[in-house]
Amino acid sequence: MDKSNFTKAERQQMRDLAGRAWDNELSQELSMLEAAFAEWRAGTCSAHDLNDRIHKFHNGPSRELYNCYMGCCDWFMVARAVRLGLLSKTDLPANLLAKLLPSIEFDVDRTS
Repeated sequence: MDKSNFTKAERQQMRDLAGRAWDNELSQELSMLEAAFAEWRAGTCSAHDLNDRIHKFHNGPSRELYNCYMGCCDWFMVARAVRLGLLSKTDLPANLLAKLLPSIEFDVDRTS
């Protein structure tokens, strides 16, 4: 599927939805980092350990998500986000849902 399958308005909607999905996925990862800050405040984690976790977050999940969302088509990321539960089908306008439904319902496990 390429961008010619979508109107200009639909492409904008997908950009917005992909941004929401990225925000939701990044928030999940940040909540794990937030737990490290709580450990540090409680005195069960040193400042150096916290710094190491921040560094690992930056070079790991943060970078992976950036590359994922910046390196893929918006339609693919929106379909992926629905499959992962980052967005629901009800978040998509009916016109986009109709076009993306085959990609959303694509079962990777059944293709092998």
